[in-house]
Amino acid sequence: MVRIFLFLLLVVPAICSAGVFPMENGASLKGVKSFDGSAGKSNWINMERDGAQFSTNLKDAFQLALRRDGVIVDSAAPNYLYCDVQVGRRDSLIFFSWSVRFFDFSNGGLNTLLWKAAGIGSAGSNNFNHEVISKACADAFAFEWLKQNPK
Repeated sequence: MVRIFLFLLLVVPAICSAGVFPMENGASLKGVKSFDGSAGKSNWINMERDGAQFSTNLKDAFQLALRRDGVIVDSAAPNYLYCDVQVGRRDSLIFFSWSVRFFDFSNGGLNTLLWKAAGIGSAGSNNFNHEVISKACADAFAFEWLKQNPK
């Protein structure tokens, strides 16, 4: 029970600030065609599955989804697009929050957050996998990126 409470403490602030940050900054995505895109988990509470394998699968699925929408995934890009997930299980129900953030690299070593979207969800343990999260992150990003960069 304590773990669920701690998980909720981590998730509730994300719920309150869910949406896009900085506000109305989708324009920062305009003209950007390539991203150093990655994904991973920052919390893995009471899960029976292998967290390392989940992270690998999540990253691969996220990058594939980005490419599906025409994004060039390039580790040498001068920016960073990151999908982060926090996951917790209670009995057969899995709760998760996700965020996808776009950072610009700077010469001084400080990365600047330019855009963010986030959400929260739940699924039965039989219906939860890396594809649920990668799709949520990629779809939220694609919605704004395609608006700024129509095909």
